[in-house]
Amino acid sequence: MSSETSLLLNSGGIESGAGRGWARAFLRMIGSAGILLGFALLGIHFSDTKEEGTESYGPILPMYIRGHVGKHHHSHSSLVPIEDISMFELQSTPLTALNPDRSWHNLDLATSFEQPTVGSDIVWNKDTSTFVGLTDATPLKTKCPSDHSQDWLPFPDFAPGMVSLGLAVDNSVTGSYAPMNISGASPLKAQDGTYLTSNPPKSVNDSEKFLDSTFRDKECRFGVFADPGGVDTEGLDGPLRDGTFVVGEEYGPSILHVKPDGTVIARYSPEMIHLPRAYYPVKPILPGVLSNKRHNRGFESAFVIEREGKEEGCGILQSPLGDKKHSLIVRVVCVDLAEERMSGVYLLKLDDHKRMINSATGIQGTRFLYLERHSDKGTVYTVDADSGTNILDHPKLDTLDFEDPDFDFDAEGITLLDKTPIFEYPNQYLEDRKIIVSSKIEGIAKVDEMTLAMTNDNDYGKSGEPSRLWLIKFNAP
Repeated sequence: MSSETSLLLNSGGIESGAGRGWARAFLRMIGSAGILLGFALLGIHFSDTKEEGTESYGPILPMYIRGHVGKHHHSHSSLVPIEDISMFELQSTPLTALNPDRSWHNLDLATSFEQPTVGSDIVWNKDTSTFVGLTDATPLKTKCPSDHSQDWLPFPDFAPGMVSLGLAVDNSVTGSYAPMNISGASPLKAQDGTYLTSNPPKSVNDSEKFLDSTFRDKECRFGVFADPGGVDTEGLDGPLRDGTFVVGEEYGPSILHVKPDGTVIARYSPEMIHLPRAYYPVKPILPGVLSNKRHNRGFESAFVIEREGKEEGCGILQSPLGDKKHSLIVRVVCVDLAEERMSGVYLLKLDDHKRMINSATGIQGTRFLYLERHSDKGTVYTVDADSGTNILDHPKLDTLDFEDPDFDFDAEGITLLDKTPIFEYPNQYLEDRKIIVSSKIEGIAKVDEMTLAMTNDNDYGKSGEPSRLWLIKFNAP
């Protein structure tokens, strides 16, 4: 990789739009650092047209793949340098800000914890010019004093959900973190107002071990309750045309369709996971084979694509199904949200068996971005869902044959999804500026055609790292 870049683009380049003349003049006056957030705060939007000889600041990230380089290989790419990086850090915020309109179990303790997780995933809401972050499952599980094989869950009634994030434009010190704040919260809830928790339902894999070894009191005398509608939220994308969002969760694994206020419209789970006691609609329409997910390796990501005017909510498994150690194949599952039926299953190949899928976001049409990483090294790829075979009706769909490292896809007439790398970290640009990206990046979002946002999952401060957001602006091609 070039020492001058960390953005990889295909040979076709990026098609871009230009800002209005007065906006460009304002940009030159204030400089490039932080301009995107400045305009977001001012409520300024840019047009989709490009004027000859001008800079480009468009609202879309259309990274078109031009030329297919084989069924199982991602295409080669040219290089474009980074122009600027703005960094933001969540200010000290009590945990109660994530569930502001409810009573709390262990309220005083919740108030004392001030490093909540808001970047389990991230989206840019262009309708409101704000970032929307996703909280993780209930925080701060600690060992029982009398038995370190058991855990105390201080906040068993915590409701995961979405939060609106406000960013302050402050670039007075290069390489410093500007403030980020929570401006609103939408915990997940049922139509009747019942909040979801992140305690697992009894019927999902691995729930028995959790429920038998986790307690809701510090003395570890009283076990936590199973939640028939519980979720482990990990992926987020949207808003859709009607303002709703999709959420990926790990327990089922499931895809949830939710309103902006956090109300669950429906949960789409594997055929074997009916959740009959859930207090909101559950549609067991996903392939039953998804129940063979690895421990804590469900839908770590969610994204939205559109085909023939219909919006589809999709999830990518974090790792391959089953226990084949060196399997590289992960499944991408899509649901037609209007008709509430399965619309597609696709196969994606990891670069290495140690890597995982940690986030995804729709771009335009059937194209999406996703993050593939291991520890502190990651790559963002662009993919067109139409580049691979839809195996929804394949006779081996509900088997683990596809995860076998020796499976012959050519013989079966199956084309894997074609992926093109567009950004990698760490890279020389970051190193030259002594910018260290988190080893646990779990959120990516496209902001406009030249800007990518990334967020970390800080495990509610367990690692000592606050929630952070990196806004990466790239040069025009």
